[in-house]
Amino acid sequence: MAAESALQPLVWKIQEATANFEKGESNGVIQVQNALDALQRAVEPSHVQIMKQRFHSVQNVTLVMALEMGLLGALSSSPTNSLTADDLASSSGYNKQLIVRVMRMMTALKFADEVDFQTYKANDVTITQMDPGWLGTLLIVNEWVLSYGAHVRKYLRQNKPCDMNSTESLYEFANGESFWETMKKDAISKKAFDNAMSTRTKFSFAPWHDKFPARSRIDEYKIKTASNPVIVDIGGNQGVDLHSFATANADLECELFLQDLPETIKNVPAGLDPRIKPTAHDFFNPQSIKGAAIYYLKTVLHDWNDVKSIELLSRTATAMTNDSTLLIHDMVLSDRNESLVRADMDIHTMLAMCGCERTYTQWKELLAAARPPLRLVKVWSSLKDPQSIVEAVLAGAA
Repeated sequence: MAAESALQPLVWKIQEATANFEKGESNGVIQVQNALDALQRAVEPSHVQIMKQRFHSVQNVTLVMALEMGLLGALSSSPTNSLTADDLASSSGYNKQLIVRVMRMMTALKFADEVDFQTYKANDVTITQMDPGWLGTLLIVNEWVLSYGAHVRKYLRQNKPCDMNSTESLYEFANGESFWETMKKDAISKKAFDNAMSTRTKFSFAPWHDKFPARSRIDEYKIKTASNPVIVDIGGNQGVDLHSFATANADLECELFLQDLPETIKNVPAGLDPRIKPTAHDFFNPQSIKGAAIYYLKTVLHDWNDVKSIELLSRTATAMTNDSTLLIHDMVLSDRNESLVRADMDIHTMLAMCGCERTYTQWKELLAAARPPLRLVKVWSSLKDPQSIVEAVLAGAA
């Protein structure tokens, strides 16, 4: 725990961050969060930090209970009204004292408000949690991790040294099949995954075409090649990123291809921009669309180890020309002192599918290992979210 004299600069940092937030700076929220975290770490004894971390799994299990029992659903369906524990017991059929204990945790976590004795009301977190995408993340990141996490000691002992390029994932070790094999046969899990990916894109990240100067580059491409541009969103899920680009560039004559597996493409929602063409494609097969202006990969490569990522990149590079650009929308990790949210994602992808988040050097080496080789041009970042755009071209391109 920090000495009192060491705390004042941290308090000043909070004041500075709060002022920046109120001025509307793009990373104002992150500044405030970081400043508050720094002060909390400074004042909390180490044993308190350890104990709080130990109970994260208990908190997640209780959240699953609240959702399965229909408690948060009942509150969110009537957000202007408060409901008592008796009301929730009547509507859910569960024991009143169990409900009181579960809701004690939910209100402590701020997933609902306790407005009176054993009386609860929805807040913004309650309502947001009931979005299908956030329900999907709970299944994939919380419930699944709890199930295969119990096997981690045995996994490490049997697979030492655990090189993720040659070792099965913990998920596969525990379940006897890969994450992706589960997706193919379990419609509920597949829907949860698709919803989770779409929701994270909508609410967690700055649009790719805001980070990267997409329109000016496309205009340059049109002048240089005297042709309308083609953009291919590889593994683009439900088309959120491509639709966002199309909406922001309503006047642009272009062809937009949304590529994903057949089981994903058949569930692409209605209402996408008419220029978008949903197309079934396995990105480990040869890329059928040659010479596109932009090939775009959003949170795809972090799902795969280096061997599979090089295979995927090689399929894409083979289709590129010297006028093509590859954009990889993913995290670029710091070499040291990384944030918790990015470290979380790195370990999650490793445990679930032997994937990884990568540093600048790792991205550069991965791109160079493709055949034909690719060259990292620039990393485009935004203060609004933890992901960046890695721009790459064929190594021989100007």
